Amino acid sequence: VSVTNGNEAPTISDAAFSVREYLNGGLLAGAVTASDPDAGQTLRYSITNTTLPGAFYIDMQTGEIKASNSQLLDYETVTVRDNGAPQLSDSATVVISINDVNESPVAISPTYTVPELAANGVLGAVSASDVDQGQTLTWEIFNSPVPGAFAINAGTGVLSIVDGSLLNFESRPSMQLAILVSDNGTPVLATFAVVTINLTDVNEAPVVANRSFSINENTANGSAVGNAAATDPDAGQTISWSIDASSLPGAFAINPSTGSISVGASSLLDYEAVTSVTLTVTATDSASPSLSGSGIVTINLRNLNEAPQASDQSFSVAENAANGTVVGQFVASDVDAGQSLFYSITGNPLPGAFQINPGTGEITVGNTQLLNHEANPTVT
Repeated sequence: VSVTNGNEAPTISDAAFSVREYLNGGLLAGAVTASDPDAGQTLRYSITNTTLPGAFYIDMQTGEIKASNSQLLDYETVTVRDNGAPQLSDSATVVISINDVNESPVAISPTYTVPELAANGVLGAVSASDVDQGQTLTWEIFNSPVPGAFAINAGTGVLSIVDGSLLNFESRPSMQLAILVSDNGTPVLATFAVVTINLTDVNEAPVVANRSFSINENTANGSAVGNAAATDPDAGQTISWSIDASSLPGAFAINPSTGSISVGASSLLDYEAVTSVTLTVTATDSASPSLSGSGIVTINLRNLNEAPQASDQSFSVAENAANGTVVGQFVASDVDAGQSLFYSITGNPLPGAFQINPGTGEITVGNTQLLNHEANPTVT
């Protein structure tokens, strides 16, 4: 009896492998093994059925299964064929489990538009998500060009303005905040959202500087005192000036276009009556509606020495009155406090007839022989 050899089918065993999710293409997941009782046969491997086409491929000569586009859990049916006649094959099920790997959150970068100097309050939420179930996300402001102007809720991602006074269109019309969003996986992973905040211009009031000047008392009308000064953060504005209050009304005037302050009433500038004058100076911009700001201008008066004041006076004395007889007290005054007055006779048609006390102004007879009523009834 001759037994002829018949081709027999190869045999392949079921297998199970585990890989991490998002395994890089070309990396080995595992290898299946097969055998053929017929000596000299060449085996060829192929994937004949899969739950996720394209996720894996198999080396037809070695049976190594490698990642191609790995996702989730994949069940592969692997077939091995011999090269006998007729060609025979066998199939096995290969289960590839995909192990979860922590993945970074995904954040959306929003844009907001608010007026400069905006009131404190909520801007909006910085949206973020994480494909890993059960993860808790945390938000923080990683970088801000205006520190202290914004805050973000660490648990919700709600972004708020907390100091609107820092939002100045003229210095920074647009800004970007870097928001860091982190998960609580192992290891912790994070991503950035860039929040763009555009400011719109808002009219702002001029700012008037407090100033101080000094002038002499009795300075002539129209004399320049100094210039009021103001700044307006809004470019292109024209400022108009006015004096809204004065501790000495009418004493000073201001040029409405230039802010130049001048003397308005010299007669009021009396150091002995008032040593300084306070003005409330207001600057108004040209916007619609207009805004204004005020400042204090202090004008200090310098004391000047002023001439003593004396009026004409008349006295009577008997002719031939004895030398030293008191004729009268010449009265004079000086507006400058603390001054000492000195008296003298600078003109007399009867030289020597009278004398004056230089310290008191008392007039006395100096030479009685010159006092002749018939010759000189009046002496000036």
